[in-house]
Amino acid sequence: MSKSPWSELQDIGRKREERFLMLSESLPLGVFVVDLSGACQYTNTCWQKIAGITFDESVPLCWDEALHPDDRAQAYSAWLEAVPQLESFEGTFRLGDAVTHNRPENRWGHIRLSPTITDWGVTYVGVLEEITDRILTHERQEQYSLDLLLAKDKLEENTRQLNELIENLTAAKVKAEEGTRAKSDFLANMSHEIRTPMTAILGYTDLLLEQTNDNPQVSEYLDTIKRNGLFLLEIINDILDLSKIEAGKLVIETIPTSPVDVVNDVISLMQVRAASRNLSLSLNFHGLIPETINSDPTRLRQILINLLNNAIKFTSNGSVQLVVSAADQETARHLKPGEWWQGSPRLGLPTCLLFDVIDTGIGLSGEQQEHLFQPFTQADTSTTRKYGGTGLGLTISRRLAQVLKGDITVKSDPGFGSTFRLQVAAGNLQGVNWIDPSIPSTEVDCSVTVPTQAVALPTLLAGFNVLLVEDGQDNQRLISFILKKAGAAVTCAENGQLALDAVEAASSSENPFDAILMDMQMPVMDGYTATQHLRAQQLETPIIALTAHAMEGDRQKCLAVGCTDYAPKPINKAELIAKIQQCVEGRVRV
Repeated sequence: MSKSPWSELQDIGRKREERFLMLSESLPLGVFVVDLSGACQYTNTCWQKIAGITFDESVPLCWDEALHPDDRAQAYSAWLEAVPQLESFEGTFRLGDAVTHNRPENRWGHIRLSPTITDWGVTYVGVLEEITDRILTHERQEQYSLDLLLAKDKLEENTRQLNELIENLTAAKVKAEEGTRAKSDFLANMSHEIRTPMTAILGYTDLLLEQTNDNPQVSEYLDTIKRNGLFLLEIINDILDLSKIEAGKLVIETIPTSPVDVVNDVISLMQVRAASRNLSLSLNFHGLIPETINSDPTRLRQILINLLNNAIKFTSNGSVQLVVSAADQETARHLKPGEWWQGSPRLGLPTCLLFDVIDTGIGLSGEQQEHLFQPFTQADTSTTRKYGGTGLGLTISRRLAQVLKGDITVKSDPGFGSTFRLQVAAGNLQGVNWIDPSIPSTEVDCSVTVPTQAVALPTLLAGFNVLLVEDGQDNQRLISFILKKAGAAVTCAENGQLALDAVEAASSSENPFDAILMDMQMPVMDGYTATQHLRAQQLETPIIALTAHAMEGDRQKCLAVGCTDYAPKPINKAELIAKIQQCVEGRVRV
């Protein structure tokens, strides 16, 4: 018996419904069917899970019950506006709990309702997808983007501030460099202005000393003038040294140096000063020391002379001694001034030399020691009044010691004397012999007297024709007298232009100059320009620069324009005469 058409239609409808149900249950989405009022006619398991209710609980409810209570009215109103036009509706809303009406703020869903027309009328089939993870990810991305923008703004602000700081630092650096240059220029000019008259003062003092052998009182006066002039010159040199150290322009050479020779030279030099104060001066070696070290002998000698000079100056009676020893640097760190390593330095380790200057003088308190190495500082103002000095010596000495990869330390008690320790690096000692100088303590004969009369120089420049270019009348007369006394024929010129004329005239008369002494700072035409002109004319005559400038680079500046050699003011007449003789006879460009 065949089925009626109505039965067949019912079967088709049931099969379609079964397929819809099977399909909806297999989807990872919430599927629901509502009528035109919004009441649910069907919900799948996923929708029920999202809404937090069962199927029986969901069928009487409106579809918006699955949303957050605060979003329901807005969503439902928007859907109602689409219903008359049979249009689809979709939106993203917060999800809620249809039964407990909880209000979680961190669950989100996307709803889409589409109209479906059937024989029974219009229904809406909806799809609900929970997109909480997607929303939270998006929010995190937005927050991350916002953080990035804020970080970018902060970075740009920091960059702007950094650029501004760099500009300010650059401007400050330029200003500091300008200040340093101005300071260097000022010191150089002051040095020139002081050294120029010092040349005349010391030079004429020497000349007078040569002529006052029969008058001890005049000789004593002249000795006083010379001694104070040399002291003033030491102060100038100290200030220039400090300026060069602070500007980083102090040149240090590292060459093989005999520490025995250096300390013997220093002790020999300081003997007269110690004897004049009736002090015993001694030199001792403690243990083996390297035969040579790699250091700067000039600066090492300068430091030791200053330390011994201070010890002698601040010791009224008793003794001063210099003790030389060696130790590896690790051991030396644990030795206080006046303590020495009882063994031998450990081979293979960096080695240093220790120079202890020990006196029985006035000593120093702990507070005085704290300020001892500050520039222009002495123990106290009464010390300055009583003993004199600028307070630069120890500052310079310590900085020189640090440049020599060492230091100066002190141990002292008021009234019981002081021990100053100079420590300097010995450098690479591979293959260097270690020796025991075996020099006994060398006591100074306190009866030694200081010779006052200068020794006359032989006529080493006999037959030499010398051009002296010097604008200062006093120095011109002094240097001319010295050169003539040494046997030279001297022609004077007051500036560079007159020097060029004199050279041309001498060459035309077939009696050219054998040497030219060229002051570098003169009116009309300075010595630098005059020297360049003479060298441009292929003149090979030795030109010795005479300048009161003593800053680092002055010698190189003179040699760069064509000078053969360099002689700073105040001049040392013996060295000047020897230099002229060497340049003329050797014709060797330095």
